[in-house]
Amino acid sequence: MKLILEIDKRVWRIRCDGSAAPRTLAALAAILPLPLRLQTPKIAGAHIYWQAPLLCDLEAGADIMSLAPGAFLYWPERQFLEVLFAPLQQETASVTALGALENAGQVAEIARLGDRVRETAGLRPVTGVLRLANGQEVPPSELESPRLSELAALHVCRNEIWQAPPPELAGLIADRGILHPAGPVMLADSEARGLHELLWWMRRDGRPVVLQAAAPVAIDKAAARLGGFCHLTSCAEALTGISDLLRSGKVPAADVIDEAILYLGGLSAWLDTAIPWNAVNEAFRTATVSRKDLSS
Repeated sequence: MKLILEIDKRVWRIRCDGSAAPRTLAALAAILPLPLRLQTPKIAGAHIYWQAPLLCDLEAGADIMSLAPGAFLYWPERQFLEVLFAPLQQETASVTALGALENAGQVAEIARLGDRVRETAGLRPVTGVLRLANGQEVPPSELESPRLSELAALHVCRNEIWQAPPPELAGLIADRGILHPAGPVMLADSEARGLHELLWWMRRDGRPVVLQAAAPVAIDKAAARLGGFCHLTSCAEALTGISDLLRSGKVPAADVIDEAILYLGGLSAWLDTAIPWNAVNEAFRTATVSRKDLSS
């Protein structure tokens, strides 16, 4: 399978190995063409990535640190699609290797794009599209239609968050209260990301007591923070609906958790791309140059 990554009219061709990860690539093909908003890495450094509404288990797992520049991969725990452009700084993760840039000479272009994404994070979004190289569209996956009516409302919430940010986010970013907007936006990002990853771990555990009892408590906690502290009331309401559905037992808990993870992935992406991470990092560096109490 060949893909085209197009950003600002610049095209990169990606060749995927269908035999290495057939389930993941089939699921990816089913959601193409995929609009994307590039996010900037905060730890590993040397890659571009974007969140995708793609929930697949690890397939033919590879150590992310072993992959070469130009590799195209899927990170199941966060539903990230990534292209590496240099050895990573540090990261411990097993990922699904999907393929690589068809033209290895374009790795330097991806590196320059990565610099741009980092420098403009939270200021000017970098958007694009991932599509099949032959231009053909694949019929929507069967998973796109909820099997049970009780999942319909959650399914709508999930699709809406992938189309547009929470309606309160623009006002939150414009807030000029004490340590606003940085405080509430970064707290919201942390809450959404933390719950997203926790639900993935619970999904992998799979025990009913975890999915039906522990998961609603974790979701309620995040809903309280997002609504009460960060004023993202629509997100809090969506999460409360998820925890209520889990407690009701009307729908298999695994199905609810899957929808919840995808909802949180979309929310997390909007929050992440609203934060000027590079400026925050530079300010942190400047502010701590003369700090002595943490030095050894």
